[in-house]
Amino acid sequence: MSTFLFPRKTCLKLDAIIQRFWWKAETIENGDQFLALRSWKSICLLKNKGGLGLRNFSDFNKALVSKLAWQIFQKLEKLWCQVIIAKYLRTGTELFSSVQVQEASWIWHDVVKCAKIIQLGACMPVSTHSNIRIWEDPWIPTIEDAQHIFLRCPFSEKLWMLSKWQVRLHPLSHLRLREWFLIISDPKSTFFPPDCNQQEFITAWALTLELTWKERNDRLHGKEAQPLEVIAQLIHKSTTKYADARVSRKICSFDNCAWSPPPPGWIKINTDIALKDNQCVTAIVAQSHQCRLILAETKEVWFSDANLAELRAIRIAALRAICSDFENVIFLVGLGKCNPMDQRKS
Repeated sequence: MSTFLFPRKTCLKLDAIIQRFWWKAETIENGDQFLALRSWKSICLLKNKGGLGLRNFSDFNKALVSKLAWQIFQKLEKLWCQVIIAKYLRTGTELFSSVQVQEASWIWHDVVKCAKIIQLGACMPVSTHSNIRIWEDPWIPTIEDAQHIFLRCPFSEKLWMLSKWQVRLHPLSHLRLREWFLIISDPKSTFFPPDCNQQEFITAWALTLELTWKERNDRLHGKEAQPLEVIAQLIHKSTTKYADARVSRKICSFDNCAWSPPPPGWIKINTDIALKDNQCVTAIVAQSHQCRLILAETKEVWFSDANLAELRAIRIAALRAICSDFENVIFLVGLGKCNPMDQRKS
């Protein structure tokens, strides 16, 4: 009984034997009928709480096996403790964070189950820094950890079930956030179904963590709680917007995007760059609504990034417009791309 956990039915049968002894059913003519003046639960209470101090077999069995877990936690010099630690904790994993292994012995399975009982009241004095896991050990036990908030909380579990993929967090509850992120960020991961977009899932994962944290803080500070359906819909919309923003803009050919003059009274300034071998040349051309050339200039700049070079070309064009006292100006960035989103009026 002090080595492994008994089945629940076995414990109930042992409890029944003690119950019959205390209630003295053998004195009654019909042995199956007896008078129980107090419930068995109340009889098993401590004497200072009104009971007789009898032990419930299931609880007593867990307490005895928990003593084994406590001895392993203390890493005693006993031979059996050293064998268990060397076999199942050889990678440095602590007992409280260890995971059930299918091939492990039945004694170890029961010890890991009862370790959770020890964890409720166990603490470690801070003496040296050698055994302290600063990111995992709770310094203030009453404060919830990230594992609970994002993976084990019923709110998070329901929110993931409302997602597009209907993710069940229960099989993943033993993983840490870092381990889960490594799984979903691996391009070769088998975690995703065949038709799942990995980038879309990572985006939804990040948004779910963000909105879960926001909702937790809002409720903590007395703000009105948002329904789960509203949050799930917001995650879906934000994921879709982000996916649309990542789609590369279509580039039309130069033949289909001829230059057009600006409105009367306006000046159109075109800017473009040529980039090769970390050397860049910017070009600006200014024309009126009558297609009259007003300004043309090229300048060599040292940029290896095309976006930065484009920004420098726009800056040069803006400075030339200010120096020339242009009042109404249209900037057209990169005529070869000719994207309407690149046109800006000032």
